[in-house]
Amino acid sequence: MPDLDVLSKLQVASFRGVKFPVLRSSREHQWQNVEHGIQYRDGMLVDTTGGQNWTFSYTIPFRQGVAKGPWKDLFTKSLPEFLALYKEGLEGILIDPLHGSIRVRPGKWSDGLDAARRDGVDTEVMFVESPPLEQVDESQSVPSAVAVDSAAGMLDAQVQEVDWQQEEPPQPTVDPLSAISGVVEQADAEQQRTAARMSGISDRCNQVSKAAEKIEDGGSRSELLYESSRLRVSAKRAANKGAHPGRTALRVVTRTSMTLATLAAQLGMTLEALLKANPELGVFPVVPPGTEVWRS
Repeated sequence: MPDLDVLSKLQVASFRGVKFPVLRSSREHQWQNVEHGIQYRDGMLVDTTGGQNWTFSYTIPFRQGVAKGPWKDLFTKSLPEFLALYKEGLEGILIDPLHGSIRVRPGKWSDGLDAARRDGVDTEVMFVESPPLEQVDESQSVPSAVAVDSAAGMLDAQVQEVDWQQEEPPQPTVDPLSAISGVVEQADAEQQRTAARMSGISDRCNQVSKAAEKIEDGGSRSELLYESSRLRVSAKRAANKGAHPGRTALRVVTRTSMTLATLAAQLGMTLEALLKANPELGVFPVVPPGTEVWRS
């Protein structure tokens, strides 16, 4: 005779308010990394480009007559209700026994009948994390302007050591931008001058990256791309902090392709404010998915 309390001992999860017992569960996440090979040197630079969405997999015992209480009619009542939710394909809140509340979408369903077990089916269901339209990461630590200036000087020294062949080397990142020099001199507040200088460094890093793409030396190219990308992010954070010292800089990663006007509306910004914070977006009519956008 089966143990009528066996399912009451299992962990419980729920999706969109519908609870279900969990026979087995697993959770998976993976970082996406890019390896940059360097000639004549052991090891490679590894740059993390982002993380995949979390996936949550459950084995649900939709079985009839093996339990009392809420799990009494798992096959005849709970299974049809849960399957109807899955078929809708809508996102909702998953309550996981380990991770708590997560916004997810249904990902995969698998079941099968077993002639040796005629009381129902064990169903494999997978959910995929579904964050909001844009994923916002608060910058927990914003680098100081002094640190960014120091890193910019080191990048300039690295640029000077590269054999640029027939290519024109980029201008130094610490050289004042002529386009903003007048603005800097006229600025009333120190934070505005700092923000302008940091924005200049960020722009120079973009130039270094574009120039590095053209050189043939794989090792130098990889190192410059890595260092300029990292410094660009630091300078952008410092610029936002300098312009708005009382507010925290936010990094937004777009999930879908959209126009600049749509992105600005989603972020609650004017188009002018969006382009001021992200001047590099002005050269593209559409913002592709995975683009880092800054707001403050």
